[in-house]
Formats: sequence, C-alpha cells, structure tokens
Amino acid sequence: MALYLLDKNKDGAAYLGDTLKEALENVQRCKQCRILTSDEYCRICSDSSRDQSSLCIVESPSDVLAIESTGGFKGRYFVLMGRLSPIDGIAPEDLGIPDLLQYIKTIILKKLFWPPAQPLRVMQRLTLLKIILAM
Repeated sequence: MALYLLDKNKDGAAYLGDTLKEALENVQRCKQCRILTSDEYCRICSDSSRDQSSLCIVESPSDVLAIESTGGFKGRYFVLMGRLSPIDGIAPEDLGIPDLLQYIKTIILKKLFWPPAQPLRVMQRLTLLKIILAM
C-alpha cells in the first residue's frame, strides 16, 4: 500500500499521514476499560444504559469491536492490551490488572465473561481469576 500511495496517489499518502499524526496526538486509552478512544471515556463506558454488573475481559480493542458487531453483549469491557507471558516479561501489572481490580471494586459484579473464541490461554484465565477472587 505504501508503494502505491507514494507512486500513484501522493495526495492520498499525505492525507493518510496527516490522519495518522492526528490519531497519535489525540487517541488514548479509556480511563475505565482501556480501549482506544479520543475522549477521556469511550462511548461504551459513557453509555449509562449498558449493564454495569456484566464485565467482559478481552485481549485487544479488536475483540471489543468484534463482540459489539454482534449486538449481543450489553455489558462493559476491560481490555488487557496483550497476553500474560512471564517468559516475555509481561506481568499482570503490564496488562492493567491493578486497574481491573480497582474497577471491579467500584461496581457490583454479577457476571464475568471471556468470549469463547477468545485466545486467552487457560493459565492466563486461571491467574486472572485467582487475582480477582483474592480481592
């Protein structure tokens, strides 16, 4: 794509560059769920009609988009932004687990979900459950 834009569509390349620069300057993590947004809180966390007692833990923002496209889940999310991997030096703190625990303390949690197709490893799920249940 880069070669095409540079050779055949310089205006498109400039527009793409400007858009990426604007995104780098304005996009941040939602203060509640950690999905990428241009606001302090994303539209999902800002939606008071969503079920605050249901929480779905996912690895990436693309997982949220996939689940939202089905229209079936009306709760809240927490985005880990990666996978637990001690071998790679990725600890619970790197995945925002302290933020997750703090968030759980502020709500009455009735349902905790991991999507069935979610590639979270079994050990990661068990570790996260152990941390949450130890609260």
